[in-house]
Amino acid sequence: MENNTSTELQSLNKRYAVASTQLADPLSYDAASNELVRILLDYLSFFCESTNLDDFLRTLKKLSSFNKTYLTDFVLNKIAWESGSILQSAALPEHKFQMLESYFQILEQFEFHKPSKGYSRLLSGILYYGKSWTGFLTFVNWWGWGSFSKQDFEKNTKGELVFPSLAERVTNAFGKNIFAMINEEALPPAMAKDLLIPYDTYLSKLESNKINFDFAPYYHAKALKQLGQKEKAQQVFLDFAKKKKRDFWVWDLLGDLQEEPQIRLACQLKGLSCPGPPSFKVGLMEKAILTLVQQEYQGWAKFEIQKLIQLRQKNKWSIPKNIQDLQQEDWFENTPVKLDDKKLKKLLLVSEQLLEEVKSEDILVSRILASKGLITGITKDNLPYIAPIRGSGTLPKTGDACHISFVKNERGQSVIFDWIKIPTKEWMNSSKKVVQGELKQMPGKDFGFVSDVFIPPDLLKSHKSHGDLTLKVNAVKSYEPSKKKWSWMAFEIYNT
Repeated sequence: MENNTSTELQSLNKRYAVASTQLADPLSYDAASNELVRILLDYLSFFCESTNLDDFLRTLKKLSSFNKTYLTDFVLNKIAWESGSILQSAALPEHKFQMLESYFQILEQFEFHKPSKGYSRLLSGILYYGKSWTGFLTFVNWWGWGSFSKQDFEKNTKGELVFPSLAERVTNAFGKNIFAMINEEALPPAMAKDLLIPYDTYLSKLESNKINFDFAPYYHAKALKQLGQKEKAQQVFLDFAKKKKRDFWVWDLLGDLQEEPQIRLACQLKGLSCPGPPSFKVGLMEKAILTLVQQEYQGWAKFEIQKLIQLRQKNKWSIPKNIQDLQQEDWFENTPVKLDDKKLKKLLLVSEQLLEEVKSEDILVSRILASKGLITGITKDNLPYIAPIRGSGTLPKTGDACHISFVKNERGQSVIFDWIKIPTKEWMNSSKKVVQGELKQMPGKDFGFVSDVFIPPDLLKSHKSHGDLTLKVNAVKSYEPSKKKWSWMAFEIYNT
């Protein structure tokens, strides 16, 4: 230890020298070791108070070399407390992040008792100085999401002002950091997953314990999306999104959670229509442009590209390479600018329906009434399902097994806004059958029957061997609301 004119430091130096000499005697080794630990704790307090970070770290390293026998819970709690305190009082050097890495390497060697006041103080110190430190995520993961005490969830007050609790501040800082690094591709996917799984578990426990942090649903939804659980992410995010529906970033995330491109586009356009400076929405504009191109709204995409370029040039920002590439494609030069106001209004309406209570169900599609925008099907309980579909660019086909997402309108009726095709479930097999037999067709009629299976006109017309007397067809059960009964309808004719 460095000499210092301070009387307190001189006293510590003398005590340290005496205790060190006693280590040579086996009979006094344990007593001397315990005394040295106590002296080193006093050094920590002294260097913390004088904000001498270099000597603090050297002392901390000395303590880490002691056998666990001498590092009692009291000692470890004191180490954690002082380690957190100095970070909140010391002026860290310019190379502070390098220093924090060294700090973390030493702290990892201690087996701290948790939860404890000292352990929470340590986290508070790291949070105070290390939110922008790249090792912050790894540190919090090491510290442990299950290590918060009850007091860590209590909000802080100062007069009439109320501030978030330590647990909430760490939750938000972790979420902000990890998703920024993921967006910048600064975090390997495997590492991101290893960090997000315990974060997801922790956030799920908050929900089950009804602990409400303002932005926890937002970060939880982003975590679930990153882990490939988009449907669960929507469920987690819905109530939060309803409260924040005037914020563009809410719609940005809602768009990312959609499988159907038309629904994703609806959310992106809704976000762009929200209040706020256009410069804040640059990333969302770029996403919307890519979706517009994907959905072949080239004229509309060109309109948005021109707006984006003007905005970036105004702020002296470079044009992203993917936007430059779009400008080089043939369609960009040959397509006139066209903003589809009618389609925009329809998509904005679709986006608003998303914030209703979203439900989902598996159905076997039995009929598509495209002119009316209706889908009919069969549920797992063998009940008829009839509902309109809104906003989808494509429709499923008769006989498809689908997972549908829907909301209830003001009349309590289901409105489908998203669907994906899924493998046929076992329960659906009883509602499908293959029939082979003679085609029966009344003179002058464009439909027919094979046994008890109805062959609709469009299917019969599309069959190349229309003149065949014998047909083999794939059929599905179809409900007739007017007759309130089930019948069979063909959706495929096999070539025989």
